[in-house]
Amino acid sequence: MIVYLVFRFAVAFTGMIPYPILYRISDGIAWVMRVVIRYRRDVIKQNLNYIFPDMSKEKVHKTTKEIYRNLTDVILESLKSYTMSIEDINRRYLFKNKEELSRHYDAGKDITILGGHYNNWEWGTLTCKHQLPFHVVALIKPLKNKRVHDYMLKGRSRIGTELVSIYSVKKSALHTPGQEPKAIVFVADQNPSRGATALNVTFLGKPTKALPGGEAYARKYRTPVYWMEVTRIKRGYYTVTPTLITEEPRSLDRGEITNQYLSHLSAQIIDNPGNWLWTHKRWKGARIYDK
Repeated sequence: MIVYLVFRFAVAFTGMIPYPILYRISDGIAWVMRVVIRYRRDVIKQNLNYIFPDMSKEKVHKTTKEIYRNLTDVILESLKSYTMSIEDINRRYLFKNKEELSRHYDAGKDITILGGHYNNWEWGTLTCKHQLPFHVVALIKPLKNKRVHDYMLKGRSRIGTELVSIYSVKKSALHTPGQEPKAIVFVADQNPSRGATALNVTFLGKPTKALPGGEAYARKYRTPVYWMEVTRIKRGYYTVTPTLITEEPRSLDRGEITNQYLSHLSAQIIDNPGNWLWTHKRWKGARIYDK
């Protein structure tokens, strides 16, 4: 109950704060997390050293500061989203080349969208429904706190996006012939759970285990697959650009869709590493976190 009340207070508080002040607060929280709490700072350092072994100490320090600022921006923007108007969200999170996706809707076809934890991925589930013609379904991992989880579902449902648990049996029924075409969204750059089926791929130049769900769904139902690149124009403003990976998933070897998706994400991370979520132990198999 306490966690839920704190969450509701945070939603109300961020909803009242103008954006310039919100980002001042974000800077302060980022400093506390980095310097005082040192939240997963060792994990971030190990990840950066593993992927960028030639990065200077000065660059690692600068990138680490950017990682925390990006993280706190996304957290506060996500909290504020519960009180934002649809018009404000659509103005700040703009889809480009929408006609590229709409052609599949006109043909009565579902599409599969693959995204990453880069810049603000949370606002994508809010604005998709209002900028694209599809019924949008986002696959999510349920929160441990049921009250917070239920509030999140209710908040997202107000804008028409359907959230489905990755563990739900509904996942097998996402593709329903004859109904309104769907855009199924997978944020697929997390480390697979222990014992889960995983693909062996290359990510940021390293052998990596990857979640197979997005590719498996696309191959099963033969949906076109798109990579969605989220670019921060400035704090609080983003553009989303779709890139077609394949029109026919079964024409590619198993793992190729995921490899291409991670290749696009890798290029964006290498260009600006500070905007990705480096706080997860993404390369456990490489044993880089062993003390």
